[in-house]
Amino acid sequence: MKRETYKGRKIKAVKGRGSAWGYSRVTLNGVDMGKYMGDEGTALASVRSYIDHADEVGVSSARYGAEWYAPGTYELCDHGHAKAIGGLCGHSYCEERRAEPCANITVGGVCVCDHCMKPYLAAS
Repeated sequence: MKRETYKGRKIKAVKGRGSAWGYSRVTLNGVDMGKYMGDEGTALASVRSYIDHADEVGVSSARYGAEWYAPGTYELCDHGHAKAIGGLCGHSYCEERRAEPCANITVGGVCVCDHCMKPYLAAS
């Protein structure tokens, strides 16, 4: 087993045994990333290159999940996607919601769509 911290991310690689021989299981910031072909060193090198690419494209690109970014460098949007702190989420689902946030479902002149009622629904 090899552990390292790379640019604020905690990476752990464990050599596979039995039917997983020839693979390494990787955990990134506590999230199981599955199996990588090769030994622990190869798996760590691969994950480091993905981390470099995640930093290059940025948090708001929505290409990588929250586990790929260093803690404290992002926040989660309402739907659980990583986004820049104080910025807008770049995930396609959230972009569609921003374009059409309100369904304008009115009852007695008051909008009761999920978007407008969110502060009240979260309180209950």
